[in-house]
Amino acid sequence: METANPPELKRASYRADTREFIAGSLTYAENLAEFIFFYSVVRSVEIFLGEGDDGIAAIHDFLQELATDSAMRLGPGARSEFMHGTDMDNAGGAFQEIADQMLSGDRPPAPIDELDSLR
Repeated sequence: METANPPELKRASYRADTREFIAGSLTYAENLAEFIFFYSVVRSVEIFLGEGDDGIAAIHDFLQELATDSAMRLGPGARSEFMHGTDMDNAGGAFQEIADQMLSGDRPPAPIDELDSLR
C-alpha cells in the first residue's frame, strides 16, 4: 500500500453492512518477490474467515496490459487456493468498477485508507 504513487491509486476500506474489506493498489510490479509477499499476507487472512465467508485476491494490471497475472480464492472458512483458467482470467473483474472510479475524471478521488481505523 505504501508504494502507491500517486496515493490516489490505493484503497483500504471496510463496509460493515456487507462485511466487505477491500485493500489494494493500482500500482503494479513484475517482481516475483512482491507477488510472494502479497500472497503471504493475503493467506494470513484465511484464519479470520468463517464458514460462510469468502474472498478474492488478484494481481491484475489495470493500467497497461489489462490482464490478470494470478488470483487466489479465499474461503469458505480457513482455506485458500490459487485460481486457474477462466476463473483466474475473470478475477480482476471483481475490482474493475473500483479501478474505473479511481481512474475516471479530471481529478482523481482522494485516497481511501481506513487501515489504521480497522486495527
